[in-house]
Amino acid sequence: MEDAFDPENQENSDEDEDDEEMEVEGGVPKAGMISKNGLTWSRTAEETLRYLPPAIPHPGITRHAAARIKVLDDTLWFFLTEEIIQILVLETNREGRLNDENWRITDVTEIRAFIGLLSLAGLHRARHEATVNLWGEDTGRPIFRATMSRKRFDELCINLRFDNRETRRPHDKFAPIRNLWQRWVDRLHMGHNLGENICIDEQLVSFHGHWSFKQYMPQKPAKYGLKLWVLCNVNTSYAWKMIPYLGKEASAAHRRQEGKEVVLELTEGLSGHTITVDNFFTSYDLAMQLQRRKLALVGTIRRNKPEIPSQLTNTRG
Repeated sequence: MEDAFDPENQENSDEDEDDEEMEVEGGVPKAGMISKNGLTWSRTAEETLRYLPPAIPHPGITRHAAARIKVLDDTLWFFLTEEIIQILVLETNREGRLNDENWRITDVTEIRAFIGLLSLAGLHRARHEATVNLWGEDTGRPIFRATMSRKRFDELCINLRFDNRETRRPHDKFAPIRNLWQRWVDRLHMGHNLGENICIDEQLVSFHGHWSFKQYMPQKPAKYGLKLWVLCNVNTSYAWKMIPYLGKEASAAHRRQEGKEVVLELTEGLSGHTITVDNFFTSYDLAMQLQRRKLALVGTIRRNKPEIPSQLTNTRG
């Protein structure tokens, strides 16, 4: 940064003549560097905003989680709480009775077994494998047949629900899963204390079904799915908070501020952390707002931002 402005390396003769008249010190004009929108940048100690983050107590797994997770099985049920399972039982039975007058009532034990089979299918990388193969005598795994019949598994898949469709908010695109989602996201905070360094970025969860806010991102391995804004701890990669992306708002002004609003929402209530982001999120206004919350910002920034003086974007020489 100190060598970003060097009059001797400018190729344009007009610029050289103007620069020679400037009083410089250490390669930076004493008057400071002026951006397009009139913001003055300086390297003097008197004008540099100093940031000393407060200490972060006890980063890592929380005492609450450590007291409840003793074996691997406890990890899953720490996040899929009894309250969440009860929602699945209640709403799946409601949907099942609407679709089938002979519906066999499911319970907590069966829903837990159903989730276990889904997890096991993922472990065996069976995402694109037909259920008839998973339950087959020759091609399947005995634990699937021992847990429940394939017919019952298919019935649960068809009728699995996360809310009451008769009472959901009509204008909320995320309403079918929001009730359960929020309980799960709130549980993430209880499992981990963030360290000093955190990062925010997008994550695409693969899905090829039909919904209005499904995203196509060709640079991602999955390409189609649900886009999430995620706040993670840098040292452990723990996902501490998530926000689903539900599509573009009608307001163009909102879209311009989207990166800033995402960071501010994800960091609500935090202080003492250093946040790393990419140029979609980085802005001068965001950095100032985070500093008032005792948060520091590190990120790449686009060259066309009006807050950046031309001396920092001119790389000739």
